[in-house]
Amino acid sequence: MEYIGKIEYDKKIRNGIGDIVIFGAGNMLRELLGDLEKLGIKDRVVCICDNSSEVCGKTEDGIFICSASQVFKDYKDADYIVYNKYSLDICRQLMENGIAKIHFIRR
Repeated sequence: MEYIGKIEYDKKIRNGIGDIVIFGAGNMLRELLGDLEKLGIKDRVVCICDNSSEVCGKTEDGIFICSASQVFKDYKDADYIVYNKYSLDICRQLMENGIAKIHFIRR
């Protein structure tokens, strides 16, 4: 786990240069994308990941939504932002798949 707290205080995300993956394409996604836009780092988001096959293959705000299995292969070293109602389950899933850079965002 890299960080737990509010996105605006996450120095590793704000000051980083690497890829960002957002895990979860649910109701809170637009709010998170707005926060990343305000911080000037939305352009680092390479994809949105979701466990629901219903949303995979679609886009949100121009960002492609793909399956977890694909993202874990393609972006193993990315910073993963988790901000939704399934956050604890998602964090467990990420850790079980060897993802180390997890940013657990809370409001």
